[in-house]
Amino acid sequence: MTGSDVANLTLAMILDVGMREASVAVGKVSLMPKSSAVVQFRPDVEEMKSAFELQVDQYKEFTATTENLDAFPAGAALAEAPNLGEGLAAVIDRMASGEFDYIGDMSLNMQMVSLGPSATIAYSIRAGTLRVRYEAVGDEQERPVFERRLKLDEGLLWRLADIIKPA
Repeated sequence: MTGSDVANLTLAMILDVGMREASVAVGKVSLMPKSSAVVQFRPDVEEMKSAFELQVDQYKEFTATTENLDAFPAGAALAEAPNLGEGLAAVIDRMASGEFDYIGDMSLNMQMVSLGPSATIAYSIRAGTLRVRYEAVGDEQERPVFERRLKLDEGLLWRLADIIKPA
């Protein structure tokens, strides 16, 4: 199995659809295109001149580029993935291959909303946060009767990566 297989099976369970509807429902969510990838860096407190400067700099966002993603293991693969399924698969594959060191050094979660649908993968380390947002566009947008939200955290993603980890 690959990260893509595990991501698709997980999405199928989350979406709670039957076998007949699974491929269409998972495809719709998995193929949600990336709408943005931004990174926020935490300022070096030692270099700050004032508390106000610290507060303001803490919220500056920059477009994620290969140059500013070196601090994030697998960050470039996540930010460059064109859709949610490939982004999630990139993270799971890299977790399985050992590219991430220690779970306590990072926080990684995916939050998805059925309205739209849309999703955000937020990946935080001590240096900052990478956020990749995905949104359905055009005819794929929906306004469901019930809005559903879900969150996958790094603990679950580690367990999913263990499924495909080489022996």
